[in-house]
Amino acid sequence: MAVDVPRAGEMLSGAITVAGWALDSQAWTGSGIDAVHVWAQRVDVAAAAPQFLGAAALGGTRPDVAQVYGPAFGTAGFSLTTDAVSSGTYDLTVFVWNRRTARWEDARTVRMTVR
Repeated sequence: MAVDVPRAGEMLSGAITVAGWALDSQAWTGSGIDAVHVWAQRVDVAAAAPQFLGAAALGGTRPDVAQVYGPAFGTAGFSLTTDAVSSGTYDLTVFVWNRRTARWEDARTVRMTVR
């Protein structure tokens, strides 16, 4: 799994796009990923509750991933665009649901600032 955007430490404004790729190399079909959920945790305000930003769209074309992992993983991309984040500094965490193991298998966190 990788989060390509936003990059760590990036300053953003307006709508935010979260995109990357996720796969299970032992999947018997497709990428093996059934869901990618994105959460934002504000870190510049004490005791802020995590905010669910949404479920990413799956199946994005990723020839770069297919080149490394094989053609079966050519649609391992995910993306979500949202304007639900107010100004502040956040830890953005992306969670991946693995179809084969039936559990949340992986997560990546990226710190970003929204103006």
